Amino acid sequence: MTISINQVRLDGIIDSEPKEITTNKSTFTTFSVATKMDNRTEWHKVLVFNTNNIAAFAGTELAKGTKVRVDGYISNRYREIKDDNGK
Repeated sequence: MTISINQVRLDGIIDSEPKEITTNKSTFTTFSVATKMDNRTEWHKVLVFNTNNIAAFAGTELAKGTKVRVDGYISNRYREIKDDNGK
């Protein structure tokens, strides 16, 4: 049996101001992290769940330009891209 691990560590700079999102069930904070490798920059969207009030901390203490290390897992969402005609 093969075991797979979904784990990621990003070391980068916050590229956008953190945005706090509150739903009727919980609070999240989202922001983008820019990483650079071989003269190429990639952007990663980060979603922080409110475990142990970490989302509240991220929303108030982090800012654009802050160096961060993010540990977590990767989750992909696929979106269908449509043109102006809905196709």
